[in-house]
Parts: sequence; C-alpha cells; structure tokens
Amino acid sequence: MISNVTARLAMSEATLRRRLSAEGTRFVDRLTDVRVSVAIIQSTDRAVARIASDVGYEFTSRFAFRSRGRFGSAPKAIRGHRRSGP
Repeated sequence: MISNVTARLAMSEATLRRRLSAEGTRFVDRLTDVRVSVAIIQSTDRAVARIASDVGYEFTSRFAFRSRGRFGSAPKAIRGHRRSGP
C-alpha cells in the first residue's frame, strides 16, 4: 500500500515516513483515518462488512476496532447518528 502512495507522490518511502514522523504521525495512522472516514461518510444502508471490505479491511472486526478508536463508537452506532436531510 505505501509503495502505491509513494509512487503517486513521487517520493521515496523513507522521505514519506520522515515527513509523517515530523508531523507526529505514521503512515498506518493516516491510512486508518482515511479508510474509516471514507466509510463513515458513506450514506448507505449497505452492510458494515461490505463497507469495511470496500475501504480495504480484510476483517470487519478490525474495521470496527479502528472505527471505535477514531470516533469513539462502532460503525453501526455512528450510522444510527447519520443526519437526515435533503
């Protein structure tokens, strides 16, 4: 995964890791944040397992764990708080 990102950014893996470290973060932390954020903003009634798979998680349980860590709630609980609107 990181090799795809570094290729798109036209930088070495070491440079990316150094830059992220300077910001006090790691690649895996940013990847998790993006995956969970993308999944949560989806306004869909699709199964959580399907969403987890779509954003790159092999195991739904790992996705749920990361979601709780990022948002303080399981994906199903967050989905229940989805805003309704036009």
